[in-house]
Amino acid sequence: MGWVKHYLGQNGMARKMRKSSLLLSEIPGVGEVLAGKIAGSLGVKTVADFIESAQKNELQSIAGVGQKKEKKLLAAARSFQKKQPKKERGNHNAKGEVFDHLFDDVEIPREGKKDVQIGLSSDKKNRVQSDSKSIANKWRCPICLSPTLSNKKETLKCDSCKRDFPIIHGVPDLALSSTSEKRALAQKVMETDFYSQHYETFMRPKLTRFLTKRKMEDEYCLSAQLLDLRESSGVLDVACGTGNYTRYFAKVVECKIPITGVDLSWPMLEMARRYVEEDEDLENIFFVRADATQLPFRDSCFDRVHCSGALYLIPDVDAALAEFYRVSEPGALLVVGAFTQSSNPLFRLLKNLSARMIQLRFFDEEELISRIEKAGFRVINEDCEGDAITIKALRKH
Repeated sequence: MGWVKHYLGQNGMARKMRKSSLLLSEIPGVGEVLAGKIAGSLGVKTVADFIESAQKNELQSIAGVGQKKEKKLLAAARSFQKKQPKKERGNHNAKGEVFDHLFDDVEIPREGKKDVQIGLSSDKKNRVQSDSKSIANKWRCPICLSPTLSNKKETLKCDSCKRDFPIIHGVPDLALSSTSEKRALAQKVMETDFYSQHYETFMRPKLTRFLTKRKMEDEYCLSAQLLDLRESSGVLDVACGTGNYTRYFAKVVECKIPITGVDLSWPMLEMARRYVEEDEDLENIFFVRADATQLPFRDSCFDRVHCSGALYLIPDVDAALAEFYRVSEPGALLVVGAFTQSSNPLFRLLKNLSARMIQLRFFDEEELISRIEKAGFRVINEDCEGDAITIKALRKH
């Protein structure tokens, strides 16, 4: 249980890093996600350290932070520092702890917690409604398959079958399946509040580094490069989870069309909305709850489709790939990231055992490529690193 205590921030460096991240997230415009990256990559622990790093242009080494944003964050940090009581401005106390009193009431989220509230600001709520209308020409009813969904305040209504789909915390729910239905153990774990709240900061990064030498920043950058994102791109991020890739894409290029993230897990989507809410610079992202095998979008309405680290959880992979093909335009780009079988016999055995226990699958590279091509795509690039592969494919006409 030692790793659990370390992870939850109960001792040592993990606890200090968590405190630093929470403190930095209080700076306007930083937010929890960026704060964690800065604390982890640059070792920044206090507002004073943050200001010093910004003055040295070190923040620009963090993905998504350019010169303009760095200057904005520097000004915000200086203003934030001036508002703090003098006794709270110091860098560290004798033990190296940072603003201990700020964390006395911090509680570690527990599995099973219900209905995480996001609390969107009025501006964000208005933007969500605007985004919903801006992608109205892409909707398709997942029940009757009619392209006649209309926005009715807190719901989307199908004018054909008269079915109402609720919009919860700004996220339309167009999934036909329920999280209460029978699911694989791995999927059940990923649909817990506990897992989603620590997915970006611990779960996914640790899994990625265990299976490959890539860091998450490398993964984000690679997917963005292969997607060849442009201002006119219509991007669909399938199984977006907490929106880590989705947000990165939005920062790489300011797409005129909202980048759409789709996931089946409510806890994941709730965290995704929270991250977007915390980042003032993100204005063009829209999340939808939907099943990857029953996407609620019309045919040929996206020219970029992305799915990373999720195919091994989807029961019917071929059905999902068929949906990727259906919703993408002729000539559209598809980028798929997946964990593969190991060439090491021992690792392969361990993977097979774990896959059976938690009900997921690891692909052979040739098998995955074959399935993608069978779905109607032409594979044009493969990037392999360790037991991970990222594939770029072109939708055939």
